[in-house]
Amino acid sequence: MLCGPEIAVVRTDAPDAVRRAPLSGEGIAIFAAPDMRVLVPLRDRDATAVLSPAGTVTTIRGRVFPLFFDEPDRMLAVVPGFLVLASYPERLPLEKMPLEGVAGAWRAACSGDGRLAAVVAAGEGRRVLVMAGTRPGTPVVRVPLPAAATCLAASPDGGWVAVGLEGGKLCVAAFGGSEAVSAPVDAGGGVASLAVSGDGRQIVAGVGGSGSGAVVGFSVRAGDKQPLKVRFSTPLPAPVRDLAVAGDGVLAVTGGALAILGRNGHRLERLVPLPGPTGVVVLPERASSTVPEWSDRPGH
Repeated sequence: MLCGPEIAVVRTDAPDAVRRAPLSGEGIAIFAAPDMRVLVPLRDRDATAVLSPAGTVTTIRGRVFPLFFDEPDRMLAVVPGFLVLASYPERLPLEKMPLEGVAGAWRAACSGDGRLAAVVAAGEGRRVLVMAGTRPGTPVVRVPLPAAATCLAASPDGGWVAVGLEGGKLCVAAFGGSEAVSAPVDAGGGVASLAVSGDGRQIVAGVGGSGSGAVVGFSVRAGDKQPLKVRFSTPLPAPVRDLAVAGDGVLAVTGGALAILGRNGHRLERLVPLPGPTGVVVLPERASSTVPEWSDRPGH
């Protein structure tokens, strides 16, 4: 978890055992790499902190906002005018795909198979979703949104993108054909974060309003006229800032705590108090990498 100037590592099966790793500055966001490293771009300088599985923190040049997918030696990143496929961990550019008119990403996500990248640009009032296929011959499409975006999540197979909208709404944009946007569905509060289950059948939304929050679950039926249907809402004591799916559980940053929810988000099991949490990611159960151990070092 990102807690301002430190990373807190929490084991969900032993939540009282919290390991903390101080950073050299305040983090902007937090990313879990397939080799079990944690990457945190820093706010006050053009650098990224890297927490190793052993617990040591190093710093590399440049702010890295990686989009990881199911190839452990690859990552996607959005840079002005381009979607870049790069090697990981070396960060060597392998391919550049033009993203015309995208000067930078305000929010970005990719599918689990890496075939789709979705971007809300840092302009245009956050009302345009850019969807880019990463395979040869696949298009880049720009889809108007019914309201300003607040967060994104992509399906595992690259068939759709879920978009949180201002006004406490949620919609789904299809990719690979009609590029239609579904009618917005009420989420019950401002949508701060979205995550998709591993099978792509459920979206969980972290919402907040009037001092309280909730984790709201939606079923997804791609191709239906209205693909979203609310299935449950689990109340929390404070608005949700971020969340992540962990197997059949959900982790949510709410107030000054990490909420651990079971049964796919239906039941609150525990609140773990933490100072100033802003982001949460789930580390893989085991490291996955195609890089030999002797060359596995941060890029420059």
